[in-house]
Amino acid sequence: MALALFCIAIDWILSQVAPQVGITVENQCFTDLAYADDAVMFLSDEDQAADCFSALSNAAAPFGLKDVMDQHKSAEFGKWAPLQ
Repeated sequence: MALALFCIAIDWILSQVAPQVGITVENQCFTDLAYADDAVMFLSDEDQAADCFSALSNAAAPFGLKDVMDQHKSAEFGKWAPLQ
C-alpha cells in the first residue's frame, strides 16, 4: 500500500511541473519519465531547468519529500557534431 501511495504522490508532483516542461517528438509530447524514486524531466531549453527544479521542490514539500540538488544530472540531446 505504501508503494502505491508514493507512486500517486510522485505522479501528482510531476503533474504540477508538467505544464512547464516537455519535448515534442513526431507530434507526441513527452514531459517526464518516472521509475521508483527517480524522475526525468524533459526540457526543450536548459534555461527552464532552474524554474522547473524550483517548481518540483515546491510541489514535493507538502509530502515531506526533499529535493537533493547535488544529485541532479543533466544531458543535452540532439546537438552533436556530425561524424567525420
